[in-house]
Amino acid sequence: MASPALSFRHQPVNGISIVPLVRTFRAVPAYAETEEQIALGGLFGDEADKRWQDLQNEHRCVIIASAGIGKTHEMLEQAKHVAFSGRYSFFIRIEDIDHTFENAFEVGNAALFAKWLSSSSEAWFFLDSVDESRLSDPQAFGDAMRRFSSRINDGYFRARIFISARPYAWRPSDRQLIEELFPFSPFAEKLEDGSKTVEERNSLQVYSLRPLTDKQIEDFAYHRATPDIPQLLATIERAQLAEFAERPYDLDALLLKWASDRQIESRLEFVQFLVRHRLKQAGLT
Repeated sequence: MASPALSFRHQPVNGISIVPLVRTFRAVPAYAETEEQIALGGLFGDEADKRWQDLQNEHRCVIIASAGIGKTHEMLEQAKHVAFSGRYSFFIRIEDIDHTFENAFEVGNAALFAKWLSSSSEAWFFLDSVDESRLSDPQAFGDAMRRFSSRINDGYFRARIFISARPYAWRPSDRQLIEELFPFSPFAEKLEDGSKTVEERNSLQVYSLRPLTDKQIEDFAYHRATPDIPQLLATIERAQLAEFAERPYDLDALLLKWASDRQIESRLEFVQFLVRHRLKQAGLT
C-alpha cells in the first residue's frame, strides 16, 4: 500500500486542524556523536532525503529532531497510519514504560500487544522520546528500554522499533544499549553484474527530521486560511524569521500573530510575542 501524506486526518485536534504535510528525513552519519555533529550531519549528509514510506522498512531507527520541529506529532501520526493499514502498530511515550506498561499505549493497547506476541507477525513500535524520559532521571531511558525489552521478550526480531530524541539527548552509549537489547543483523540484497549479492547493513539507522521547506511553509499557511500569504513570506524573509517558520510549533504562533496584526516589524517583536503566547498556553499569565 502506498504511503499517503503522513498527516492523513483532517478533523480538528484541540480546535486546530492537522496540516497534511509529507515530512522528509536525512540520514545522520554513523560517526556523528556530539549534538553538533548530529545536527550538522543531518543537514549536510550525502544521501537523498527519505520519507516515512522509506523508513518503514527499517528495523531499528532513531529520529532526531530539535524542539518544535514536530517529532512527537510525526511519530504519533505514523503509528496511526501503520495501524490504519492493518498492521500491528503501537505508540508509547518512553517515560510511561514502567510497571504499569499495560496502560502506556496511545496507539494500540495491551490486548493487541498480547495478540501480537502470540503471533508470527511483525509490529511497529514508535517510542517517544528520549529527552522527555530523562527529565527526572538521567538513567530513566536505559531503565525504560530494559523494561521494554523484557516485555517484548523473544518477539524482538519481529519488532520494528522507532525511537525519537532531540540532538542533545542522543548519546553514543544509547546506540550501544539499543544494539545490545534489540540485536538485529539485516541484510540488503542487490543486483550486481546480473547476479545477486548480499550486503550487510548496520542494524540501527539514525535520521534527522528535516525542517519545513519554503513550499511547506506556504502550504501550511494556506491550510490555516492565512491572509495575504505573499506578504507574509516576504515578512518572514525581511525579519529573519525563517528558523521559526521552519518549525511547525512556532509557525502556528507566527501565523496567529500575522492573522491578528497583519505585520511583524522585527525578529525581536515576534520573539516577545512568542514568549507571551507560550506563557499563556502554559496558563502562567
